Amino acid sequence: MEDIPPAQRSSPTDRHCEQMFAQHQRDNTGRYVVRLPVKPDAARMLGTNEASARATLRNLHRRIDRQSELAKEYRLFMDTYEQMGHMRRLQPSEIDAPESHSN
Repeated sequence: MEDIPPAQRSSPTDRHCEQMFAQHQRDNTGRYVVRLPVKPDAARMLGTNEASARATLRNLHRRIDRQSELAKEYRLFMDTYEQMGHMRRLQPSEIDAPESHSN
């Protein structure tokens, strides 16, 4: 008689992850595009970190500004990084839109 494998039970999180990966696709270069398996209510659970992020950035800028050569190199790097298209400045209307943070 043939052995029947035990039934595997999956959690809602596992099912969500499987569903996310089942919806992947290839882009025009043949590379797979797969969304990160983020929990459906992750944005609500995280809340807003804007105030903390702004404070951290202000503190970083203060430390960098104490060293003029480092400040000059930092600003040059950030300008170059933006010009290369690796980042862009968000419009105020985009700041509260969660979908803008993953683009």
